[in-house]
Amino acid sequence: MNPFTYINTLILLLICSVTAYAQVDRTLVLNGHTDYIEFPENELMDFDQVLSIECWVQPNCEAGEKVLVSKQRCGDDFGYYLSVVDGKLSWTFSVDGSCNSLNTFQTVNSSIPTDAFTHVAVVHSQFNVKLFINGIQAIAIYTQGGFGTIANSEEPFLIGCYQQPDGNMTDFYSGQIDELRVWNIELTGSLIQQRMESPLEGSEAGLVAYLDMEQSGQGSTLFLINQSSIGGFIDASPIGFTPFSPYTIHFQDYGEGAIDLGEDINTCDGPVSLSISEGNYHSILWSTGSTENAINVSNSGIYIVSVETELCKFYSDTIQVEFSDYVLLTQVFSICENDSLWIDNNLFFEAGIYQDTLTANSGACDTIQQYLIIENPSMSEYILVETCPMSTYHYAGESLVPGSITQFSFSAYNGCDSVVTIEVLPTLVLEDTVNFTVCEGMSVEYNGAILTADSQTDFYYESVEGCDSIVTVMVNATQTYPDFLGSDATICEEYFELVSPSENTYWSTGAIGGSLTVNTSGTYSATFTDEDGCLNSDTIVVEFINMDIYVPNAFSPNGDGINDCFQPYFPSGQDLGNYRLAVLNRWGELVFQSTDKYACWDGHFRGELSPAGVYLWFMEEVYGSCDGSGVLKGEVLLAR
Repeated sequence: MNPFTYINTLILLLICSVTAYAQVDRTLVLNGHTDYIEFPENELMDFDQVLSIECWVQPNCEAGEKVLVSKQRCGDDFGYYLSVVDGKLSWTFSVDGSCNSLNTFQTVNSSIPTDAFTHVAVVHSQFNVKLFINGIQAIAIYTQGGFGTIANSEEPFLIGCYQQPDGNMTDFYSGQIDELRVWNIELTGSLIQQRMESPLEGSEAGLVAYLDMEQSGQGSTLFLINQSSIGGFIDASPIGFTPFSPYTIHFQDYGEGAIDLGEDINTCDGPVSLSISEGNYHSILWSTGSTENAINVSNSGIYIVSVETELCKFYSDTIQVEFSDYVLLTQVFSICENDSLWIDNNLFFEAGIYQDTLTANSGACDTIQQYLIIENPSMSEYILVETCPMSTYHYAGESLVPGSITQFSFSAYNGCDSVVTIEVLPTLVLEDTVNFTVCEGMSVEYNGAILTADSQTDFYYESVEGCDSIVTVMVNATQTYPDFLGSDATICEEYFELVSPSENTYWSTGAIGGSLTVNTSGTYSATFTDEDGCLNSDTIVVEFINMDIYVPNAFSPNGDGINDCFQPYFPSGQDLGNYRLAVLNRWGELVFQSTDKYACWDGHFRGELSPAGVYLWFMEEVYGSCDGSGVLKGEVLLAR
């Protein structure tokens, strides 16, 4: 059990996405018949005061109800389930754990297609229920029952099916799911939109379960790892699997090359075997009526096979089989216009289809050799260029004057001649840009003019070729070493070294040198002149933090006023991050937790003093300012 399970507001958030970021690589595929994914029962998935579920999905079926996630079973243990009903998002829950008075909240419009991924979400708070489609709140109504809180369930958290009272699974989901996330904090609509298209780090606040579906595998070899740093001990595994399903796949490859009968067949030897690759097909149907993976054919014709891989996901392929007294072989050649081509001691002058019959020995097939000759046309290109009226343009070793049109002949990539026509046009204006970089406050001289930093000046000339020209001079101010001291620093060690690019740096402490070691919080500045004569200055604020923490290893809650309560002690005046303290007994039960650094445990659990013994404690996010922050743990002895 995670020590941070219990909190006043519990949010369950499920996310599956397919975008350039969230849909980084792989996606989970369920077959809609037998398989689903199971999280073992854990109260992290239960309702306290708020429950939210969010996911990216691409279903295969347009009609009927297919369950995305569920935690329910009739008989005082019904919690909730999220499903797609005829393209609508539907949220069903029980307030008393029974199936007698279920409540269903459903979108009005059908907005979940089968040809694209859709982001869906439900947020169930103490006051209302909201459904979201692609990050936008959707119009929804109660189709049965009304609003209420959700009963907790001791059933496992399932992905892709609904559990009947007898324990059998139905309403299996067929299609793709990705980026499954479970939270114990309430997410706003803006936060849903901000995160739904990006993968998570796994350490986000409140993230108790995170399946990114990036693990590869199929059937019993598929194991989905919970990437959450809080609930990472809860992993998911496939149930009802087959040798081929469920599985993960690159989302862009889903459905690619599902079946392939190969190239059309021309043969004089029969029968011919047609087959599809081994797989977990829900159904197979050949145009002959066969439902097997392979068929033998002895007649010429077109043969079609249709398969259903996952529920509602159909693929087909067609192949033409031609039985004849000969084998047809075709070769393709190309020829240029007005050219000739030698093939097997035969000379051809133009495009067309030519045949030659090769007689086989007795009992074998004759061969018809077919030549397909394609004529490649000559290539041509027309190029316009500009030059000054008194100058020339050079192309392929030739000097071309303005106003001229010249043709050049070349051999193209296909071996045929090509013609390039160059037309040279006169131009009147030439433009150029000259850039200078100077120190701040300095200037530069150009063509007798003094130009200041951050200025742009145009100079007009007439070239010797007779072209007018414009030279734009841009003077840019720069600081060679901006922010050379770096960002303001919060230091958790005793000393900190400030480093400058120059050994001749003047520090605000009066020191001169390339570095300065400090051990006191404060503001430090440095100044030096670089090799270009530019003055560089920078300032940094350094704050030192005391990291000492004292956690007692024993206490005696006997009411004598000495060590009656257990708590950690922190240096005064330090900034704490998301501080949490939790205490567990030897059976893993959470006997105490608090986010108040001044709160302590008096040894009581459920109104009674706990027995003497060793207890485990966990602290989370001790200091928000230091890199060493994280989860600390230890033991404490309760003595009487």
